[in-house]
Amino acid sequence: MKSSFWTQALTPTPSRSVNVLGGGLRYNTLMGKYAWALMGLGIILIGIALFLIYSSFQAVQEGVTYENANADDITIELPFPGATVGHTFSVFGAARGRWFTNGSFPVVVLSPAGDVVGGSGAATNPPGGDWMTDEFVNYKTTIVLPDTFKGPATLVLKKDNLSGLARNDGSISIQITVQ
Repeated sequence: MKSSFWTQALTPTPSRSVNVLGGGLRYNTLMGKYAWALMGLGIILIGIALFLIYSSFQAVQEGVTYENANADDITIELPFPGATVGHTFSVFGAARGRWFTNGSFPVVVLSPAGDVVGGSGAATNPPGGDWMTDEFVNYKTTIVLPDTFKGPATLVLKKDNLSGLARNDGSISIQITVQ
């Protein structure tokens, strides 16, 4: 009669058992082989899970467009790229101090045709925060759009550039949908 895997693995037999800790504990060598296999499988599954989490984070970042800037200059925490927002919504994240002039920088919402639908100035958060630094400074703004506008739009955060020189411009933009 052929015995099952679990019967073989869990039943100590003299040919497959080893005395451990002075003979008080018996360890089944067949069970040990499968335990290593299960631990290896567990490690592989954890690796796959971490990869999927990292990949989903990267997918969110793929919806961000930088012009004369990068993620080391400015980030948007909310809204996420591709988010659906109402006619009033908040934008916040962090930017290097050089993006601010007197503690603020412009934020606009563009229609698919490129027309400005609304905008505001992002200010340091908390208000009056130290923006005269090369470090990241938190910002926040609230955008209010006309009730008549609905559909896809582009949220653009612009580096405040008092010089007017194109080489000093910078922006970050994401696609959103207004309900």
